[in-house]
Amino acid sequence: MPDFSGRIRRHLQVLAEDIGPRGSGTEAEARAAAYVEAQLRAVLPRVWSEDFKTPGAYAWAYLVIYGLALVGALALVAAAAAAPFASGRGLAAAALVLGVGAVVVLLRENTTAGTLGGWFRQYPSRNVIGVLPPAEAEPGTAAPVVLSAHVDSAKWGLMFDPKGVHRFRALFLGGVASMALVPVLGLAIWLTGRAVLGWIAVVPAAWLLVSMALLVHREVVGTYTPGANDNASGVAAMLALAEYFAERPPRRVPLWFVATGAEEVGLVGMLDFLRRHGHELRDAAFFIFDNIGSGHPKYAVTEGMIRSYRLDSGLIDLAARIAAAHPEWGVRPARNDLMSTDALPAVRQGFRTIAFRAEDDRGLLPNWHWPTDTLDRVDVDVINTVARLAEAMIREMDGG
Repeated sequence: MPDFSGRIRRHLQVLAEDIGPRGSGTEAEARAAAYVEAQLRAVLPRVWSEDFKTPGAYAWAYLVIYGLALVGALALVAAAAAAPFASGRGLAAAALVLGVGAVVVLLRENTTAGTLGGWFRQYPSRNVIGVLPPAEAEPGTAAPVVLSAHVDSAKWGLMFDPKGVHRFRALFLGGVASMALVPVLGLAIWLTGRAVLGWIAVVPAAWLLVSMALLVHREVVGTYTPGANDNASGVAAMLALAEYFAERPPRRVPLWFVATGAEEVGLVGMLDFLRRHGHELRDAAFFIFDNIGSGHPKYAVTEGMIRSYRLDSGLIDLAARIAAAHPEWGVRPARNDLMSTDALPAVRQGFRTIAFRAEDDRGLLPNWHWPTDTLDRVDVDVINTVARLAEAMIREMDGG
């Protein structure tokens, strides 16, 4: 059984400490990408990078969306306040339009069909890609495996405080429900003329205001985290596997190694990669490594916070069989119903996909988007276990 620990430690040190915080579209992210490219060039025959533009944050797009819904909610409250003097149908119609617009744009943003990101200032980012051909078979005779991890790290914000992060999904879904309630109330008032119903909109207005305040605080006060677990751990595993397979290549299966940029601001790097290469990788299996350095090693079976997408059943079954054969690893299945990873655009576009992660006893990501996401809080043994699982899966896919 291979041991990746030494390789993993070396890459973690460079990414999480020597380079440190690596915000999307920043110079530090560029240094991390350059490091990954140099490491891949040292062991793989074909390596290149692809530049793209990215927004520097996702918060501003969400502030626009929340703002539309908030204006709609306030219009309903105004209609209720004017109820003794007017039917409020005009304000209700405005709230209906604003609320529907907010919900539609939110769904597009959250399912990676981004609508608003291009409205804001763009920054340079890039993906780094390396390909290892099989040792014996001609390229194209077996489906490739794409091993991917994002290099950028996120800003911290109060919604990610470890004391309350277990409420993050409820906070987000509460915002979604608040948006959805605005057009429902608008339609009810427009149909019935009972403007007094607009007082109910005080609740979604308050929820949306809190959500917007948290987003503004994160962008104005928050700084980029060291990103040791999120996601130097995933990049370290990917690089360790590239070095290992370069010495012992699969017989039939081509391997692609993809370090994406700008994952933390809307999965921009993976979307760009799929746009450029999806046509040549239609049969590929995607292995996504994200937050695999602290807690209990897991393989995800679902992905998505609003809509839950089932990841590939064949890859899940393979991971389960190998994990069952190695009970000492302690690998278990998990649902990812928090913020999306690079697995989401892949599975939405029909690619066979599995994602690897590590969770604490509460089923949460330790030190997620928090300043304590530092190298000393990463467990190399957990990353090593995930790398071993991925290696065993690839060997099995290669014919044993």
